[in-house]
Amino acid sequence: MVNEQKIIETDIENRGKNNEPVWVELGSIEVKKPLVREADGSQAELYPSEARLRNLTYAAPIQLGLTLVHGEDRQDPITTTIGQLPIMVGSVACNLYGMSDEERVSHGEDAFDPGAYFIVNGTERVLMTLEDLASNKIMTEYTERYNERIYVAKVFSQFRGLPRACCCRTQQEKPPRSVFPVRCRALKVRRPDAGSWDDQRPGSRKRGLDR
Repeated sequence: MVNEQKIIETDIENRGKNNEPVWVELGSIEVKKPLVREADGSQAELYPSEARLRNLTYAAPIQLGLTLVHGEDRQDPITTTIGQLPIMVGSVACNLYGMSDEERVSHGEDAFDPGAYFIVNGTERVLMTLEDLASNKIMTEYTERYNERIYVAKVFSQFRGLPRACCCRTQQEKPPRSVFPVRCRALKVRRPDAGSWDDQRPGSRKRGLDR
C-alpha cells in the first residue's frame, strides 16, 4: 500500500460553505527509521540493544499524507503518524543497516549476529512458516514404487470439532484395490415402535459412540 492514492468518502454533507460534501484524499505512505519517544516528548534513534534493555518494541513510525477537501476548496496537505511497524533487525529499514562491524559493536551488537528477527517488548521473535492442509479439501498425489504408481487421496474432514485425517490409496495388487482407513462414529436410529434412541449395532442399546 506504499504510495497508493485513494480517497476516503465521508458522510459529512450539508455543512460549511455552500453545503458541499467533505472527503479526505490519501497521499503517500512512508516507513521511517526506528524511533523511541521519551517521557518529555522528545524522539531519538532506537537501536536493537536499547530495545532489549528497556523492554521496547523495535518499531518505526508509519507516516501518511492527508489532504482535506471541502467541495472545491483543498487544504494544505499534512503528514501524520498512523501506526508503528516492527522492523526486522538487519533489514534495510534497520538503523544498523550499512554499518561496519566496529560500528555495530559500538552500539552494543554482536558483529556476527545474522539478524532476521524482530524485537517485541524486549523479547526477540522470529517468524516460522507453518504448512497445513486445508479442511474438507481433497488432496491427491502419487508416488513411484517398483516402477508402479501408487495414488493417494487425503482429506482432513472437519465439522464442529477437530479435523480427522482420511486417506485413500491404491495398492499394487492384481487386480488393484483401494484401501480406505476411515475412522467414523456409529450411527443412531430410532425404531418406529419405540420412543428411545438405539445404537445401530445389534445388541448395543444406548452404548453411545462406537470406539
